[in-house]
Amino acid sequence: MPLILDIGTAPRVWCRCEGSAFLVMRKTTLVLMGSVLPLFTAANLVGQGTCPSNVPAGVTKCYFIDYAVGSDANNGTTESAPWQHAPGFANATGTVAAHTPSAGEGWIFKGGVTVDYHAWPAFVPYGGTASNPTYVGVDRAWYTGGSWTRPIFSGGGASGYHADTAGLISDSAHHTSHFIIDSIEFTGLYWDTSCGGDGSTACSYLSTWSAQGDTNWEAKNLYVHGWNHGASNTQTPGSLQYLIELGINATQASESSFHDSVIDGSDSSKDCCAGAGAFHIYNNYFSYLTNFIYLPVQNANYRLLVHDNTMVHNASQQGVVNGGSTSDAHPNCFHSWGAQAGYEFIYNNLMQCQYDVQSYASQIMLLEHDGATGIYVFNNVIASAGNAQGINPSNFTQPAGSATASTFYIFNNTIEAELDPTPGASCYSLSYKSITTLADNFCITNNNLSGAVSPSLGFIYSYIGSYTAPSPAFSINCGSGGLHSNFGATQICAPIGSGNGTGNLNASQTYPFAPMDSTAAAKVGTGQNNTAYCTAISVINAAAGTACLSDTTVGVSYNAANHTVTWPNRTPMARPTGTANWTNGAYEPGAGNSVSVNPPSGLTATVN
Repeated sequence: MPLILDIGTAPRVWCRCEGSAFLVMRKTTLVLMGSVLPLFTAANLVGQGTCPSNVPAGVTKCYFIDYAVGSDANNGTTESAPWQHAPGFANATGTVAAHTPSAGEGWIFKGGVTVDYHAWPAFVPYGGTASNPTYVGVDRAWYTGGSWTRPIFSGGGASGYHADTAGLISDSAHHTSHFIIDSIEFTGLYWDTSCGGDGSTACSYLSTWSAQGDTNWEAKNLYVHGWNHGASNTQTPGSLQYLIELGINATQASESSFHDSVIDGSDSSKDCCAGAGAFHIYNNYFSYLTNFIYLPVQNANYRLLVHDNTMVHNASQQGVVNGGSTSDAHPNCFHSWGAQAGYEFIYNNLMQCQYDVQSYASQIMLLEHDGATGIYVFNNVIASAGNAQGINPSNFTQPAGSATASTFYIFNNTIEAELDPTPGASCYSLSYKSITTLADNFCITNNNLSGAVSPSLGFIYSYIGSYTAPSPAFSINCGSGGLHSNFGATQICAPIGSGNGTGNLNASQTYPFAPMDSTAAAKVGTGQNNTAYCTAISVINAAAGTACLSDTTVGVSYNAANHTVTWPNRTPMARPTGTANWTNGAYEPGAGNSVSVNPPSGLTATVN
């Protein structure tokens, strides 16, 4: 009689049929000779080399790893006979050590099991191709404990593996392209000497080797935390150490991505590190880092997309990054730089940066580029604290007069300026040789700013570029400091926390500085219609062009219990079509938005 299998996606089950053979499938019933037979769950069994249903397309054969009870003498092709190590991991033996990875392999780690410091340094599987990538990830039906949690890759802290010369996982032993890593928890990173800086595999959780020319790395659904270092540590001057570095140098292509992940330093040393480097960074949560995102772009004709990220709680500025020296790499929320032609799209991010020490050159968003074709910055909500600039378009090469100018379009951002009375800070500052268009940005200051802020001064560096402000220019006396120009931005002068006196416009709102009533919305005001910018963006990147036609998502929301993110943090509101004016800033008032309109007063109703 034929055996009819009802294939589905239910939890894995097994059945003993004729003789001693076992049939493994993912369904709870088996139809045999017209009868429906119940099946029994057995989450620890899987077919020979069969991959879980969640693995990416093109991954055709999987090996299973249980560091707690696995054995390197097993064949590793079933969850009932897993390896202890993965190939390329330190201390691998037997079948594992003899295995040569090939394209389309998946390495599946058991959920909830810790891979400890004896396994490092490790090297990712090699041989991936565009059609058959290599994969390090999970089967969510295979775990220890009462429910699935991520596998844990732990450096063990000070008493474990010291990552001074090599991070936990890298490709420094061989070439690796088209590599995907998914749903891993990284913790316990420790180093005790000076790290190598940009492009180095040292002192990192996961990194490519800058000389390898690797392409198409993807890291997703990660939880990264718990890094620390010895008291003698210093950082290489002028560079930054990465926790996750996925390929940003001249020999590396621009297809790397880091997304839907958490880098939360609340349990770390809180005094170091760039969070992630990749060409596409989106839907992530970052906290307690000196530089959330740091991108030395040196790839000709690059495309950089950074969007829908939440960045909060900067680390100490006077820590490992610069040791208090103004000549070393300085902390910023977001910092990209380089001397290459290309495009950047930076949008829908929440940057709530809080510097605990006032020091040299802290910008929320520092853009240092020579010859960039177009850098588009829109729908970002920027809330600073301490001595920090807002958005700073600038040049990379010095002296600036010898550099090729870059073109910037900065529009519809909500920016909180300096809260401290220190002079020189502003919602944005133009430096060196930038060519900048500024439209419909909304600037929030308190009444303690001192000193006029003008484009001729910039911040620290002289300004020899040019700018246009198509939305109505706005200048105002914000208290004792004299006239403040915001280069075309509408500005509101109000102590942060009290709104504009009648409306609600506070940093502590669910969505910072969203105009929550019609009075506040009127204070925000309207500017020009920026649909033309969205049209230009769409030609280069369709997704960014679509996002441009709506207001901000304000990044992601963070579930601190299971360390996951939810996107979008806020449902965006469409901008007006046609020629209607757009509201200044990142938010667009309207039906269905967080902005409500006060009802008319003085009305009466008659009920029949």
